[in-house]
Formats: sequence, C-alpha cells, structure tokens
Amino acid sequence: MNLSKVILILCLATTVSAFSQAPTSAGVSKKPKTSSEKKLEREILKAEMLLGKAIASRNATALEKLLTDYYADAFEGSERAINKRATLARCKDGSLHFYRIDEERTITLSADIVTVEGNAADPEQKTTAEKEADLHVKRLWTKKKGGWQLVGQTIGPAGEESER
Repeated sequence: MNLSKVILILCLATTVSAFSQAPTSAGVSKKPKTSSEKKLEREILKAEMLLGKAIASRNATALEKLLTDYYADAFEGSERAINKRATLARCKDGSLHFYRIDEERTITLSADIVTVEGNAADPEQKTTAEKEADLHVKRLWTKKKGGWQLVGQTIGPAGEESER
C-alpha cells in the first residue's frame, strides 16, 4: 500500500512538472533564439533581399545563381508550375514579380530546407483607391556550394485556407 502511494505521488509530480514546462500557447515558444538560429535568419533574409534585387533590376544572371536547377514556382490551386528557364525568361522581360514578405513571417528549418512563409502585398494591385491585395507566400531555400539557393515558391491568397 505504501509503495503504491509513493508511485502515485511520483506520477502526479511528473505530470504536473511536464504541464508546467509546456508552452502556454500552441506553437509559441518563449525561449530566446540561439546564435545559430539568429545567424540562419540573417543569412536567409540576405538571400531574400538578393532575390528581390535581382528581380527588380531584371538581372537574370544574378537570379540564375539564386535558383536551383530544379526550381519551381507555383500558384496555389493551379496545376502548373514554372521552371527555372521560364522564370529567368520572365525576369529578362520584366514580367516576374517579387513578393516581399511583410507580415506574419516565419522561418523554419527542416532537414536541409529552410522555409520562409508569410503574407505579402500583391505588386500588381498597387493603386491608391484599392487596398493592396494580400498574398500568402512560401519559399523553400537550401544551402548549396556555400550559398543559399531557392528551391521553390508557392503563392496563393492570404487567409485561413492558406495558413494550414
């Protein structure tokens, strides 16, 4: 009887301590970022900046270095994707747009892929009378030959459905 009480008390103490250490809100961690996480974030934000500059200046040579050979650009809900060659052609003719992630940006690492995700304003909808249309952008980066290269990008409408 005494042994069962001790085991019960230990189980309760373990359960209570496990619950007290769990984050208070789902998906939100209050731990400070490590120096390696900060370094990764800086590197990815620099790669994002270089991507934006290459597209804005129609520099297909710089863009080619930032894209993997198997790069794919897709619009959510579409059954087609644009490959690297078509993306470079769009860059040269000025029809390629850069969607800068301004809101709700998250950067996550999974294996050797870094995902940058968040909402961006649609550059084609910039008028003073209309509110800028928000898009949900997801970019996948990988480190190759000492630098970051873009694997793929998915663009869709911002909202509850795209934030799954």
